[in-house]
Amino acid sequence: MNANSIQQSSGIYQLFNQTGADPKAVPKTVPPTAETSPQTQSVQISSAGKNAEQNWQNIAQKYDVTNISGAERRAMTGELMGAGLISSTEGLVMAAPSSMNENPSEKENYLEVMQQSLDLAKNNGSAAEQVELLESVLSILDKLYLIKAEA
Repeated sequence: MNANSIQQSSGIYQLFNQTGADPKAVPKTVPPTAETSPQTQSVQISSAGKNAEQNWQNIAQKYDVTNISGAERRAMTGELMGAGLISSTEGLVMAAPSSMNENPSEKENYLEVMQQSLDLAKNNGSAAEQVELLESVLSILDKLYLIKAEA
């Protein structure tokens, strides 16, 4: 609480004296517990959240990020972007050819390719934004891999 004048300070001091509170004490917030709060809170997942999780599962089942061609990767990226699961910037990274001589029908372990790209970026002092973007893409690929592995 801030007092902007002597009158406000005096009024605040009087208020504390009337209530018996120490004007120098810092008020403490006590989080509600089952004993102090008569209401029980619940969390509900929106239909959009449920749809997003289902979209992740559908896409993960359709594609194997450890054995995927460039053409399949671009299709997967389009599905992820279309479902609103990744940003357009992440999509651009994922849709880009993995090499200058990429054969769009040749399969590769894209999860490993992106891990190597991230390691290279970190070791060569790439900009923090670039490293963060590659980490984000790798996280997306890890998520797809884990969902597929759990099924």
